[in-house]
Amino acid sequence: MRTLKRVSQGPASRSTNASPWSVGFKWISPTDFARARDMLVAVMADSHTFGFVGTTERETFICFRGSHSVLDWLHNAELPLVPNRFRPGAGRAHLGFQAIYETIQQSVLDLAAKAINQRVTILGHSLGGALATLCAIDEKLPAFAERQVFPIASPRVGDSQFRDIFNATLPDSIRIVNRPDLVPHAPLPIEYRHLAKAAVIDSGMTFDFGFAHGLCEGYLRGVNRTIAAPARIHVLD
Repeated sequence: MRTLKRVSQGPASRSTNASPWSVGFKWISPTDFARARDMLVAVMADSHTFGFVGTTERETFICFRGSHSVLDWLHNAELPLVPNRFRPGAGRAHLGFQAIYETIQQSVLDLAAKAINQRVTILGHSLGGALATLCAIDEKLPAFAERQVFPIASPRVGDSQFRDIFNATLPDSIRIVNRPDLVPHAPLPIEYRHLAKAAVIDSGMTFDFGFAHGLCEGYLRGVNRTIAAPARIHVLD
């Protein structure tokens, strides 16, 4: 396994007074810039390592971690959509998620460079699911023989144009959603849209938000329960 570390620092991480892309998006309100910066700080508090890249002779896995402080970044989840910086013309995507992906993009590209002509699977949990989604259609990624994406417990990432281009580019990708988990319901579907296909599992009714969202808790239990009740594929916004 090769560690996927944040190697390219954006303006938000270099200065407490800076805003993500303060040059490119001056029309975004100072409040939204501050909230995007707060989201980045909350995620960075966990670790500067955002995931791992594992490679075999024929296959590569790019895996993005979630966050221990899910409530901290979820508090700032209702941020505006801005043009996709990693695939121009592919709709608009969440300001904060793009700000975070920008800080690790070069590390992703460096580690993925050796996966040319291999089958590549990209996955992530929670915030990592959003990063996996952005990574999957990054136009700077090398040419893979095959590419699949499995966002787990992912929030919504982009608008309808982003969704349509993603689905056309990666038609076999499937989100994995635990029915009682609240994170996949954010941000609100006013302009945001989910990727089309979702495999819905069910860990059972619970009022424990952390359990329902936890990868090794609610999601593991939900996957185990699919042995008796197979997950159903849904088209959900």
